[in-house]
Amino acid sequence: MSDIMDNKTMIIIAVVAVVAVAGVAAFVVMNNGGNGGDSEGALVDKILKESECPSKSSRLWVYGNANEDDKLNDDDLTYLQGIIDGKNKTTVLADANADGKVNSDDIDFLKKLINADSKTKMKVYYVDNYHQVSAVNWPVSTIAIGFSSGAYLADLTGLLGKVAMVDDTIKTTKWVNINSKYATLPSFGWEEEPDLEAVLENKVDVYVPGYCYTITDSDTRKFFKGTSTDCMYMNTCDKDGGGDDSAKEDIDRSIVMFAYLLQGDMTKTYEYLEWHDSVIGKIKKAVSGLSDSDKKMYIMFRNAPNFVTSGQYLIAGKGNTCTYHSEIAGALVAGENAELKDVYNTLDEDAIYEIVRKYAQDGKFIIIDNENDGIRQRDNQTFDVTTPSIAKMMAQSGIEITYLSLARETCNSGLYLAETAFYLNMLYPELSAGIDYEEIFEYYFDHFVTEDLSEYVDLDGHFFINWGVM
Repeated sequence: MSDIMDNKTMIIIAVVAVVAVAGVAAFVVMNNGGNGGDSEGALVDKILKESECPSKSSRLWVYGNANEDDKLNDDDLTYLQGIIDGKNKTTVLADANADGKVNSDDIDFLKKLINADSKTKMKVYYVDNYHQVSAVNWPVSTIAIGFSSGAYLADLTGLLGKVAMVDDTIKTTKWVNINSKYATLPSFGWEEEPDLEAVLENKVDVYVPGYCYTITDSDTRKFFKGTSTDCMYMNTCDKDGGGDDSAKEDIDRSIVMFAYLLQGDMTKTYEYLEWHDSVIGKIKKAVSGLSDSDKKMYIMFRNAPNFVTSGQYLIAGKGNTCTYHSEIAGALVAGENAELKDVYNTLDEDAIYEIVRKYAQDGKFIIIDNENDGIRQRDNQTFDVTTPSIAKMMAQSGIEITYLSLARETCNSGLYLAETAFYLNMLYPELSAGIDYEEIFEYYFDHFVTEDLSEYVDLDGHFFINWGVM
């Protein structure tokens, strides 16, 4: 009898132990995501799967933004306390100190983050464009920026005073005129081969590449790791087509995070965001009634044919930043799931003809030349040379083709609103009442740049052209 009781007792104890362990495990999973880590910043360098990322509706992927909206403030303290009290759902960004757990330590960290000023020394944790958990040291006093995306963003987000270095694509082109300060600054070389030693020598706090360049970005991370300079991949420029690890671009999210993480002008940044949401909302509403069969198709050249001697042409395809923007305006890239399935596609003339013939609707088609021009205005790539050369190449297609041109810098900056409206105005003029890409373009330069750029901003000559049928 006692043996039976002992066995029952042992079974009960074992069950209780299993339940207790399971409870602890459930608590760890809920509060830690099963990722491990027991100290501040333990999650740094972790690459998040899509399912592990913060809410896609959020444009502030900064740890501490507990309610995962677009701002980090006292509302996040309230929400975080609700998580700890068991009243609110646990979110990815609730783990303010990025240690893998959500608890009272995050309350203390978040209070410091919310009350931080220009002298507060602390690490701020975030998810970058590679979906990698990263950190930036506050305060940020100096930054290095590159490409048109960096030049535009520093102005838009009130960070001009912190720019200490620029790249050669800014220094050696008319992009240097986006702000007069840029001409006075040292360069860190070209984006693909940056002089990272020079960035360290200039004691720059944060190096922000102009665009994500998968081939070298991992090496750049390693170079700066453990140094006094942070490397921050929050870019608005399109992907380089480097494979599965290429950056996941979200321009409006990048703009907000660029401003927040580098301690810019958040008032100006949120003014842009409010305007952005209004414009994009109108465009989405305008095309909301289009069925897939109603949507017009196009292909986009990324390299002008007359500058390619091999007979091969670079065509934008699925996953390219510009294709995302055109989709907002109800346009479709022809063959993106077959012939143009890559971000960049190298095709010969016969392949291009075949795409046009296959996807032309009602005997009509649209071809867009998306080249490096805009404010840069490089003499050997002006619109009056490149688009006619494409038309000449396609002259034997037997299909009525409408030609458009747009500057690449529009899709790599806050100007992408004008780019998206341009697609709408050109492809669906009957749907775009009250939405004018020229007005949007002018509004941006009136409100989100510091200096008068009218001398360099030629909308019809270097940013957008409707060539009509050629």
